[in-house]
Amino acid sequence: MSATSLNSRLPYMPFNWAEHDTRTARLTYAERGMFDAARSVLWRVEGCTMPLDTLKLRLRVTPDHADATLLETLITLDLLRVTPDGAVFDEVQVRESAEAIRKAEINRLNGKRGGRPKKGDALPSDQPASAVSDF
Repeated sequence: MSATSLNSRLPYMPFNWAEHDTRTARLTYAERGMFDAARSVLWRVEGCTMPLDTLKLRLRVTPDHADATLLETLITLDLLRVTPDGAVFDEVQVRESAEAIRKAEINRLNGKRGGRPKKGDALPSDQPASAVSDF
């Protein structure tokens, strides 16, 4: 898989408003908008990581535009990280992606087995459900 392979396993992005507000409290509205846009682009690819140049192209950030400064500010503040080989990522998003994939895989396997695993206090197979009281 290339660094820009489409992430087709996760159609949604988990979002924790409190954590997001804490991380972005020191940003201007313009910086916060760039951060949200970058995270949206990164979420769409496998591993939530892509080359910085590719991210700039997808965000339409050119060197002579003010948006370039916004993106550099996010990198300077460590909200976005850049690896030595030039790949950019948000470490919180990478962690959220890995956890979501792990849960999705567990759910997929449980679905193959017929659904959610039964709890240990399940009814014996010879006892009808109507015989059990909720009281």
